[in-house]
Amino acid sequence: MKIFNGENIDITLVTDLGNTVIPTKTTVEVEVPEDAILNLRDDSMYVQEEGSWYSKTEYCFIGADMEIYLEA
Repeated sequence: MKIFNGENIDITLVTDLGNTVIPTKTTVEVEVPEDAILNLRDDSMYVQEEGSWYSKTEYCFIGADMEIYLEA
């Protein structure tokens, strides 16, 4: 799955398959479990850094399957 980090800080996405650092404003290919809930509200996938994070999977940045943002 291609995931875009829409924030101005690097983030670490944690899944059951490992941790992946996604640099600021970039898209990275991340191995995600088939049964993962793609909303960052489940223990199967979350952002390690402090804050209230959310994701979107519709109308994403070009080529991305999901975008991740920090709630304001």
